Amino acid sequence: MKANFTADTKYDYAIFCDYNLLLANKNGKMNVLLILICAVCAAYGCYEIFLAKKLLEGILLLAAVVIIPFIVRYLKRRNLQKAWKANTEIHGMQSHFDFFSDHFEVTDSKGHSQVNYADLYAVYETNLAFYLMRSKTQGMVVEKRKGGEKLHAFLRSLIRSK
Repeated sequence: MKANFTADTKYDYAIFCDYNLLLANKNGKMNVLLILICAVCAAYGCYEIFLAKKLLEGILLLAAVVIIPFIVRYLKRRNLQKAWKANTEIHGMQSHFDFFSDHFEVTDSKGHSQVNYADLYAVYETNLAFYLMRSKTQGMVVEKRKGGEKLHAFLRSLIRSK
């Protein structure tokens, strides 16, 4: 049987970061906590400035509201770099995808898999890739730059069906 579409993916640091940040943002708990901490700091900073008349303490708290998101972003990036360095088996790993009407097949250095579209947990899209998720935290990456517009339209139709 001939595939309707094919695509190849080479796993690099950009794809690794994109995938991990996507999963972290889908979880969302860290973002809610960050917003809550910043809101408390902002409220208490305003209290210190306007009601308690402690200008320096208030300004420091408001500065923390601005600085905290940058610190969190830096720590996320640093942890991603550590994880990438620790997972050397995926550096440069290549996957080949064949897309059929009811399933797709993927072949890489770890083996061959066949997945029915109905069995996918979700399909996500970012600027770099599509992610065909088998579960909440396990997925396969299809790079956008390696597929054509017809493949992109097909994968977007899977997103709408999930």
